[in-house]
Amino acid sequence: MADNFQDKTEKPTGKRVSEARKQGNVAKSQDLCAAISMLAGSVGLMIFGPGMVDQLKASFVYIITHLFDIQLTSDTVPELLLVSLSFSFQLLMPFLFTLMIAGVASHVLQTGFFFAEEALQPKLSNLNPLNGLKKIFSSRGMIELVKGAIKLIIVGWIGYITVKGYIPSMIPLMDEEIGQLIAAIGHFSLKLALRLTLAFAILAILDFGFQKWKYLQELMMTKQEIKEEFRQMEGDPQIKGKIRQLQIQTSMNLMIKKIPEADVILANPTHFAVALRYDPVTMRAPMVIAKGKNKIAERIKQIARDNGIPVVEEPELARALYKAAEVGQEVPYELFQAVAEVLALVYRIKKKAA
Repeated sequence: MADNFQDKTEKPTGKRVSEARKQGNVAKSQDLCAAISMLAGSVGLMIFGPGMVDQLKASFVYIITHLFDIQLTSDTVPELLLVSLSFSFQLLMPFLFTLMIAGVASHVLQTGFFFAEEALQPKLSNLNPLNGLKKIFSSRGMIELVKGAIKLIIVGWIGYITVKGYIPSMIPLMDEEIGQLIAAIGHFSLKLALRLTLAFAILAILDFGFQKWKYLQELMMTKQEIKEEFRQMEGDPQIKGKIRQLQIQTSMNLMIKKIPEADVILANPTHFAVALRYDPVTMRAPMVIAKGKNKIAERIKQIARDNGIPVVEEPELARALYKAAEVGQEVPYELFQAVAEVLALVYRIKKKAA
């Protein structure tokens, strides 16, 4: 994205953020991931460290006491290598498993569960060395370079202070047993890890806040982009109007086709017309199958006359039905008595005519 945000004054919409997530563009601090992993590693050392030290002590004692009994041949070397690898794996497995869980958790805490398919698709532009150089010398690249230098200075300073303060206590251990030496080294490593973890945690919190701010700045939108997105989501007004017109026309055609099925048309002289149908076997109450006013009302009455359907002029009842019931709905309860009287009259007329 462009580094120039002077025209982008609007906060990113949910759609903009969602599209960015699909491309793998999320607010994430690698420093926070490293800090959480270091914290997990320090906790892992505190929990599993004593057992690891005991196993190392036992293995060193065994190797030293049996050093001259081991025969290095073409048959024993692969076996010794396999045993060493198995021992190393068993020794480090709890610690490595803790680091793995911490690594996954650090990403989930920042971005949640998501899978960016677009980010995994190969892009030829990623192979272009010029693009890599642009990233290195971009403003973000310069910021990362400064951050890296600051972290290196802090880590070096903490390491120097820790080692300097521990050297006087390490010199007398040269004359102690190897078990005590290993325990002292483990204690020193844990102390150094805790100090580095605390420093990285502070830097990571600051970096996460910066990454969040930078991420939102990159997704900022112009007012024109907001309008274009809203238009895409809501649809072009002209297209929506045409779709609405087609929907009305389709509904009108379906309604006109049902008029010949009506039992009676209620109308006032010119303005309203309501077509009713009633089947006592399948219906609980008479149903409005068509209605209209003005020109549509005239068309309904004309179709009714062409099909021999009686048109009864009941102005008040026609207006009330037009307002109270939609096409496809039953006659409201409060108008049922009046409609029933009209239908009874129509049935009597049809019976006499028959």
